[in-house]
Amino acid sequence: MTEQPARVAVALCDDLEGSNGHLDLDAVCRSLERSLPAVRARVVPGLCRRPERTPELASRSRAERLVFGLCAGGASRHEFQTWVRRAGLDPFALEVVGLPAQGAAPRDTRQMTLLLAAAVARARAFAGSEPEHLRPRLLALEETLSRRSLLTLPSFTYEAVPGVDPPSCLGARQCGLCVQACPAEAMRSQGGRIVVDKDRCKACGLCVVACPVDAIRFPGSSLPQYEAEVSTLLGAERPALLFTCRQAAATLVAGADGDGGWFPGWLPIEVPCLGMVTPGWVLQALAGGAQAVGLCSCGQGCRFCTESLFEDRAAFVRALLHLLGDESASERVRVVPAEREERSRAPGSPPPFGEPRGAAGARRIVLGEPAATVEAILALGERVGGVEELSLADAASPLGLVRLREETCTTCGSCADVCPTGALALEESGEEVVLSYDPTRCVPCRRCVSACPEAAEETLRVEAVIDLASLGRGRATLKRETLARCRNCGRPIAPRRMLGRLRELLGKEPGAEPLLEILSELCADCRVRGTS
Repeated sequence: MTEQPARVAVALCDDLEGSNGHLDLDAVCRSLERSLPAVRARVVPGLCRRPERTPELASRSRAERLVFGLCAGGASRHEFQTWVRRAGLDPFALEVVGLPAQGAAPRDTRQMTLLLAAAVARARAFAGSEPEHLRPRLLALEETLSRRSLLTLPSFTYEAVPGVDPPSCLGARQCGLCVQACPAEAMRSQGGRIVVDKDRCKACGLCVVACPVDAIRFPGSSLPQYEAEVSTLLGAERPALLFTCRQAAATLVAGADGDGGWFPGWLPIEVPCLGMVTPGWVLQALAGGAQAVGLCSCGQGCRFCTESLFEDRAAFVRALLHLLGDESASERVRVVPAEREERSRAPGSPPPFGEPRGAAGARRIVLGEPAATVEAILALGERVGGVEELSLADAASPLGLVRLREETCTTCGSCADVCPTGALALEESGEEVVLSYDPTRCVPCRRCVSACPEAAEETLRVEAVIDLASLGRGRATLKRETLARCRNCGRPIAPRRMLGRLRELLGKEPGAEPLLEILSELCADCRVRGTS
């Protein structure tokens, strides 16, 4: 039985039509209802000034999700969320699409319809929030409130912060990549589990993209929501996507000097911090049919995402596209300043890159690393006719490549034990133990290098490398070693090379021979029973 899509109510402030003569709001509503199932859209007089109408709108439409098209400079998002809560809905079940103020770069009816459709897709991908995802905060003095809200609503609101899903999380011993990625030191290990310190968390979202097993829940900024949004926007003809941090988005829409507005020709995607946008996101957009991808930060020395971080990522993607034969790579991937004088510069029209397989926007969009980068690179390689020898070493690469010195590897499995993605695996196969490696699952975390007892011999090395040939081959065997078996019960003890290395290390110690004999000839259970 097909699952019915969530009912979504779309409400547009009628003031938008007066401030932007290119918009036909009734046509937008008709188009949304015609093209999207279970969507009801209407124009609401003075919605930006009357957020208290939210419960009535939700009740009339019996909606489970809400999408509001609002004027720049209207009531705050937090004010609307408070009224959404009063309507009995999750406060983050609301998506707000802001439009430039009067005099700013206009949007046409078609573009506005697409942005609202993307917001509907985001709303439907929202999985709900739990108390552990919410943090109360006082309203800022500069926040705008309607008169009724000022008199009836509390002086605080709730904002979303990431939370860890314990069943999915690998814990600090096997992973901990979110702890390393958090610039506010809000993620920490507690009894082997990863917990979030809400007071320290800055809700930047970097932990979401650092987690290799999708164990971080961030209401309103989850990977499924961004995947749904990007997929919808890629349905446009040769779209240009602009990823922008939340602070830059507020500046572009409202404009501190009153003449704000999005860059013409770009379709905006707002993220908490530009550090969330990995190279895989950019590559996924290009593989899905985008003609160009822009990265726009607040440019105010953000301590969570330095300018060099996204500059390096953009340079890495350009270098990769160049190796794939794209002569317009510098125009296709751009770092876009947020300054006013740059807003008039459109994304341009670089020539199509190769021949897409299927319609633009038809690809399944995946934004979790390392799958995002792997799938996009393989798709782009296929598009240009199959490039097998492409290899690019770059510190900005989301993918790693393991190099092994077979002569010093004991096949002990310590590397596989701490591999958070399962790229390294140790399995028994008959009389052998097999260490295998899948480069499509490898992130250059280098935890395996730290865990290797033969690190002094440089037995394991991990490089930040994109290697198309390795990606195409998939999982391969790195090392095979025969198993020593218990002389008493026949069960496996350990790889023979590992036992030999143990003898090398302990053989010269006085009185070590009896111990070595027990360790190399009896399994753990038989040692406990003292069987000889």
